[in-house]
Amino acid sequence: MAGSMQRTPEVNEMSEEVEEMKLETVQKVASLATFLNHLRQNRIEYAMLTLILYVTGIGSDLWTQTAGMCI
Repeated sequence: MAGSMQRTPEVNEMSEEVEEMKLETVQKVASLATFLNHLRQNRIEYAMLTLILYVTGIGSDLWTQTAGMCI
């Protein structure tokens, strides 16, 4: 008998919302994982870029200008 029960429109709508939330979460985690993987593979280049920015003074200027900003 349980197999013959149909979902109400409210339950279908909630189910769709839950599926959308799951999809958004998966997309966020995947993009974070992609970013971290890229950072891991190119860490030397990023370290050199950071060093060059601070040696030229651009890094410290950026740091002072963005010190009060929230991301």
